[in-house]
Amino acid sequence: MKAAVPAVQKGNHQDRGDREYQEDAFGFTPQDDPTFVKHAGFAAVLCDGMGGMQYGAEAAKLSVDTFRTEYRRKLPEETVDDSLRRCVDRANDEVYKFAQRNGVVQRTGCTLVAVVVRRGVELHCIHVGDSRAYVFSRGKLRCLTRDHVYERTLDFQVQQGQLSKAEADAHPRRDHLTSNIGRANLMQVDVLEPHELLQPDDWVVLCSDGLHGVLSDTEIAAELHGTSGAAAHRLVNRVLSRPIPDKDNVTVLILRVQIDGSVQHSHYTNQKPEEFRMPSGAERRGETGASSATAVAGSRGKKSIDRRLWALAFLPLLGAIGIGFLSLRVPSSPLPTHPQVTVEVVNGNVPVKPSTGTVAVPVIRSAIEPQPILAAVPLAGKATASPSSVASTPVAKPKVEKRVKSAPSVVAPAPAPA
Repeated sequence: MKAAVPAVQKGNHQDRGDREYQEDAFGFTPQDDPTFVKHAGFAAVLCDGMGGMQYGAEAAKLSVDTFRTEYRRKLPEETVDDSLRRCVDRANDEVYKFAQRNGVVQRTGCTLVAVVVRRGVELHCIHVGDSRAYVFSRGKLRCLTRDHVYERTLDFQVQQGQLSKAEADAHPRRDHLTSNIGRANLMQVDVLEPHELLQPDDWVVLCSDGLHGVLSDTEIAAELHGTSGAAAHRLVNRVLSRPIPDKDNVTVLILRVQIDGSVQHSHYTNQKPEEFRMPSGAERRGETGASSATAVAGSRGKKSIDRRLWALAFLPLLGAIGIGFLSLRVPSSPLPTHPQVTVEVVNGNVPVKPSTGTVAVPVIRSAIEPQPILAAVPLAGKATASPSSVASTPVAKPKVEKRVKSAPSVVAPAPAPA
């Protein structure tokens, strides 16, 4: 069954805060090639130039541009996760070469977080550094990434008893990155495995530490409503409203999964089959127009019977009345004296095997039960009946008693005398 495609509504906003330059960069892959989008999906990437280092803005922009260009080269046989790894490796190589050309090796770089939404439901993610990806689903915000910072090393040393908690919290290098784009060899690259499955009305949020370093998860979740663009503006404005010194660059990208009923696709469905209804007379005759459309809309889900069906339903009754009328006009001789005859109809359509001295004859039934059945009729004054039938008794006129199994007894009237 064809169903509506879950479409991705994108939004973004950024501000340079109190910094002199904007060192955050972001981008999306185009969606103008349906063949490519079918196997590659839609990608979003965000990079945060490392503050205080030379060429941080250039490193972030170069990383975003390289990632987007490289992802456009994805082939159908390549998995999304393999393609993401290839894109990150290529972005790292280009930024490292840039640092070599400008004599700033180990003095420039950026973070990177990227997601791919494919077929409207698959969410793939890769990241390097401390830029984050979140999923907001059914009222709960969940972070998909773990920051590549020295804090994780310090926490491990606390678990091993090498440092106290107070010493780890006060360490001057606690927030320093342990992996970033622009190194000769990448130290850490995390890929989300397995990928997430999104539901309609889920939100995907990418942000730099200028946002998640200021707002709590509860504050981020509180702004995820309305359109994705409006939500992105509210989040950035909430950061800017905080009375904190030296605000960092802040960037947020938001992808919201919505149902686009104008596009049909077979990969996702939440539609229920329409309720069956009988077509009206106007529909069978091919009539169109406002009056016909209104009648069809008003009769949806209701049983309708055409006038012709009513006529067919009354035909058996009219036939029975005609036969009775003709029987009154046909002269007949006085009927001979016969014993009581028991006619037994078994289950409506199972013929009774004729016994000795009987002959099988069809019994006429109504039009709604066209199949004939057989009944046992006596010959030469002998009756053959089942053990449950009434014993035969001579009477002046034939009295025929019809007994139907599993149904109330019905006594058939004797023919009218001449």
